[in-house]
Amino acid sequence: MARVGGLASTAAAALSGLVLLAPPAFAATTANDKLKLAGTTASPSVVLVRFEATAYLNDNRDGSSHGPYRYGGLGTGFFVSSDGFIVTAAHVAAPTADQIKDRFVEVYLSGDARAVGCEARGTCKQLEDDNRRDYQVATSLSSLQTSISVFTQDMSTASQDTVGLPAEVKTTSPWGQRDIAVVKVNGHDEPVLQLGDADAVQPQDAVTIIGYPGVGETSAQTVLVPTLATGIITARKEGSAELGVAPGVTIFQTDATAEKGSSGGPVVDEDARAIGLVSFGPTSTTNFMITSSDIEDLVRQAGASNAPGQIDQLWRSGLTYFDEHRYSRARTAFQQCANLNKVQVGCTGMAARATGLLATDEEARFAPRATFPFGPVAVGAGVVVLLVIGLLALVLTQRRPPRPVPPPAEPAPASRRFCSACGSQLQGLAACARCGSAQA
Repeated sequence: MARVGGLASTAAAALSGLVLLAPPAFAATTANDKLKLAGTTASPSVVLVRFEATAYLNDNRDGSSHGPYRYGGLGTGFFVSSDGFIVTAAHVAAPTADQIKDRFVEVYLSGDARAVGCEARGTCKQLEDDNRRDYQVATSLSSLQTSISVFTQDMSTASQDTVGLPAEVKTTSPWGQRDIAVVKVNGHDEPVLQLGDADAVQPQDAVTIIGYPGVGETSAQTVLVPTLATGIITARKEGSAELGVAPGVTIFQTDATAEKGSSGGPVVDEDARAIGLVSFGPTSTTNFMITSSDIEDLVRQAGASNAPGQIDQLWRSGLTYFDEHRYSRARTAFQQCANLNKVQVGCTGMAARATGLLATDEEARFAPRATFPFGPVAVGAGVVVLLVIGLLALVLTQRRPPRPVPPPAEPAPASRRFCSACGSQLQGLAACARCGSAQA
């Protein structure tokens, strides 16, 4: 790739000491390069989401109360605004009370089935299937309490960060409808993932799923590093009850690898924009995603603005400079990015990488060397010498006494001849010839 030609094409503008107001264009050229760069660009905005619920289950058949039962789940989300709004799947962060009760009913029913010896007879599944509906109708929840915690990638298990950031549900469309939840944490300068145009998405488009597949706990620091899985859009479909999405809602299907734990994670296109989020539903295993059109609607309802902030401009600028081997500029952008918010974990690491590569900076390599300008100095000296010589000649000329100007010479008298015959003075031999003989 040609590096030198682009050096003069990027216009930088200052904003409170920042490198750029707008990032330069991505330098990646091939589809694979674009997808890799898109995944790297989008990753810092991805977070781990934990939901917890506790409640008692009351059986109105005998008036008994059972519990407290506890339910907890983990999934993925991503920042859509710099002030802390996060999008995830509703079944991850905002299950309805009925959905929570159904989970507790399974625990209650399973306990009763085992209490009558189903395991010894091998009839547990049959017994549960036969009685599930009765248990659902006959029970109700009480003392329900829920909480949502968000874990950003900078959190350390050596501190109280293991409790996560408390989050509040701002708006939701539950599983069975659009399976989207927008939650809010107390944040500022968070790395934003912008939403893409769902209408422009077509089958065979390349995408990357970012999330936490198979995550089991938050006690290990490595859990907070998201994974990236690439694939393509395989189909556009309409929702259905069995898919966990309301009929009439458009969904995308992808062959990109995703597992439970990836739910709520962004599906990113080659321009590093989220064109959807992963939605399985509690029982589905098919890789379907809710489109960015529906996400945008819920984000708007929550009162959030999906606009990139200063940290995003610096992050993208730094990545572009790094890809162009302009490591000095990249380091500056990454350092300023890291100073804004430590949540943007990529900035600190990339600043260190850029520092280690300063010796191979393309811009420094082709910059003009600071040498003594013999050529310009010689030309300037020659001009000065000529001016001095001219001035001296002028001064000497003015000091020399003027030479006398000789008087004009009188014209020589014309040659005259006298004609003795005519007795008159005539000029010219021809005139004398007319008179006769001529005398001088």
